[in-house]
Amino acid sequence: MLLGYARVSKTERQGGTAIATQVAALERAGVALERIYQDDGISGAVQMARRPGWAALAAFARPGDCIVTANTSRLSRDLLDGLTAVDGFLNAGIGFQFLSGLDLSDAADPDTRLRFNLELTLAEHQRRSIGVQTKAGHKRARDEGKHIGRPPALDAAAIAQAREWRAAGESVSEIGRRLGCARQVVRNALVEG
Repeated sequence: MLLGYARVSKTERQGGTAIATQVAALERAGVALERIYQDDGISGAVQMARRPGWAALAAFARPGDCIVTANTSRLSRDLLDGLTAVDGFLNAGIGFQFLSGLDLSDAADPDTRLRFNLELTLAEHQRRSIGVQTKAGHKRARDEGKHIGRPPALDAAAIAQAREWRAAGESVSEIGRRLGCARQVVRNALVEG
C-alpha cells in the first residue's frame, strides 16, 4: 500500500509553500488522500518520531507498504535522524519513494544509497545555512540600529503620557488600564524609556 507523507515548516508556510501542493502531488502519484499523513508547521529539524503526522504513519505502516514523499527535505533535515528512521523502515520491509525521482526499494544499491545520503546531507546543510544567514541578518539590523522582534507595545507618545501619569501618582496598574496594556508593559516602558 502506498502511504504519503507531507511536511512544511512554519517558515516555509509563511513563504508561500503550502502543504496542499505536496498533498496534490502525492495524490497524482497514486496515494489515496486518506493515507497521506501531514505535519503542517513543523520543522524538518524536529526528530521524526516527535512529529504527530509521522508518528501516525509509522504506527500504521506494515511490511510491503511504500512511503512516498516529495523529496528528502520533506522527510527530514537532520542526517542522522533521517538515516536512522529510513533504515528502520527498510529493515522492516517498508520501502521509500521520493517524487524527486529517488526510489529506495533497492536500498542495497550503493549508488541509490549514496544519492539518498547526499540529499539528506544537503537538506541538513540548507537548514543550518538558513540559521546562519538569519543570525547574520539580525546582527546587521541591530548594528544599523533597527529593532529586532516584536514591535514595541507602546509608542513614544504613550510612554510620555505614562510618565506624566506616574509622576502624578497614578499606579502602574491604573496606567496600564488607561493605555490598554498589561502593567508589566508599563513597567518595562518606564524603566527602558
